[in-house]
Amino acid sequence: MIRILGCDKETVREFESGSLEEARQLPVIWVDLAKPTEDELRLLQEKFQLHPLAVEDALHRGQRPKAEDYDEHLFTVLHTLRSQDGKVVWDEIFIFTSERWLITIHERDPQITDIFDKVLRPGKARPLTQTTDALYQSIVDRVVDGYFTVLDSVEDQIDDLEREVAQNPTKEALLRMDEIRKNLITVRRSVWPTREMVGSIMKGIFPIISDQNIAYFRNIYDHVAQMMDLIETYHARMSGIGELYVESLTSSTNEVIRVFTIMATIFLPPTLIASIYGMNFGGIPEFRWGPNGSYGYIFALVMMGIVTVVPLAYMRARKLL
Repeated sequence: MIRILGCDKETVREFESGSLEEARQLPVIWVDLAKPTEDELRLLQEKFQLHPLAVEDALHRGQRPKAEDYDEHLFTVLHTLRSQDGKVVWDEIFIFTSERWLITIHERDPQITDIFDKVLRPGKARPLTQTTDALYQSIVDRVVDGYFTVLDSVEDQIDDLEREVAQNPTKEALLRMDEIRKNLITVRRSVWPTREMVGSIMKGIFPIISDQNIAYFRNIYDHVAQMMDLIETYHARMSGIGELYVESLTSSTNEVIRVFTIMATIFLPPTLIASIYGMNFGGIPEFRWGPNGSYGYIFALVMMGIVTVVPLAYMRARKLL
């Protein structure tokens, strides 16, 4: 799907996909491609003299965020992030920028669509339509701000996991820890090179970006730096949750061992007495106490009661129970 937007000092309007040459008569145009075919990319390469290496990157995808200057135009790769079923997934936006035109290529990214529609609204985004680098800066700013939404969802996951591990450490919690760590790695792989990319723009090495708009990129850089701090903080929290999981698991194991130890302390002495008098030897004198050995039986029961009650009383006195 191809959308074309043309701008001058007074008007902003959208053109049909077959009216590209008409749109190119205006001072600023924006060509937006959603899920483009290779033929559509090759057509734009021919129309706008896009560098072959940049076009190959857009075709094969899997690029890290970067900005590359090809003399006639600036080529940029951005990562978009979103939460999907508890996982952070990423996609790519490719941007070609020159002094008169801007081309965006993506897989139906809603952020790009929103900016495109915003520019079309009368009076809503007139400053964005004056120059291509203003449009470029607004796109980068919108994508980077979207990272905060993803980090907020990751923080919520960490909060829920922290409470769960403190109350009831389970194998499911361990699996969730692994998923959150993977989410943080995914975010970091996008945010870290984005900081490098915005930093290179701030150095003023790309002629297409005016000094006026470089000031806005400083604000974007501050946002990215803030995100890096948040990522490091979340990594530290995940390490703390891992330690809490081990401590909780150890505490649960110790509690089980404690219960079994108490049970053994209670039942082993009576078992010892029962085993002594259960031996098949005729010389045990207690067997002959009283009529038919009835006193010996009572004696054994009393001994069992004593060796059961005494340890219980001792443990209660020491507040072990």
